[in-house]
Amino acid sequence: MTSPETTTGARVAMTLAVCLTALLTLAIGVRAAMGVLRDMAPQVGTLIRFTPGSPSPLVPVRVTAHRLATTARAGGTCTLSAQMMTADGGSLMVEARNRRTREALVNWAGGRTARGPGDCGRTAALRIDTESLRALAEAAGGLGPESTDALAGNAGGA
Repeated sequence: MTSPETTTGARVAMTLAVCLTALLTLAIGVRAAMGVLRDMAPQVGTLIRFTPGSPSPLVPVRVTAHRLATTARAGGTCTLSAQMMTADGGSLMVEARNRRTREALVNWAGGRTARGPGDCGRTAALRIDTESLRALAEAAGGLGPESTDALAGNAGGA
């Protein structure tokens, strides 16, 4: 016959094993979900359209982008305001993505991107983090089953 101490010890060991297994499973699931979210950012070749007259985003989306040395106003930063971009119209083309740094290279063509000196100009080559790019794409009406035609050229984006 086993003693009560042995039975209690076995129960504690079993409880700890179950808890550790559950925590490990949860950690793996969270890591996988983060990878999926990271990959939801627009892919290379995606064209994000900001169409005048389309509904303006409910939540203001303002993003800081870094100008590339190939632009007339090289270096420094500028602002991408989804509301202004939708009002004036234009598009962002995703040219490259770096998964390690979580940044994308994009080209802007269209109207103003912001009011005042933060405007990126009518055309600009920019570097932007992929989370901000995803927020801009969502503000333009893309990414998700209810997305509009704001995303073009991205078979896996919606």
